Amino acid sequence: MTPVTRMLVSGFAALAFSALGGAGIAHAEVFDDQAYSTCTALAAPGVDMDGVATSCCVENFGVPTPTRFGIGCVSAMANPAPDYRPVIFMPTRQAPPEVQSGDVALEELMKLPPMPGPPLDAPLP
Repeated sequence: MTPVTRMLVSGFAALAFSALGGAGIAHAEVFDDQAYSTCTALAAPGVDMDGVATSCCVENFGVPTPTRFGIGCVSAMANPAPDYRPVIFMPTRQAPPEVQSGDVALEELMKLPPMPGPPLDAPLP
């Protein structure tokens, strides 16, 4: 093989390896927060919500995270910044039957005193 042919063959081999090299790398799945919320909302009342939240989190490519309110779920991140604060998704729980109609919640809101300050439609100073 001549030096020119050897250089061309090695150049094509390097080009082929660099073009096909990325195909062997597995791509990480992205956390699906919508599917996680749906999965936790469909849990039957009275079950262990920490277990449900953990399994739903893992199924949707998240990382289960303990919080003071129970198990939450965060999106996995390879190299977070030192000051990075992840968004923690908490499980969606079904409302009790008396609140699902919406009337009870609205009535409770109407009982609250008005917030202090100018009305929202007033001109700004």
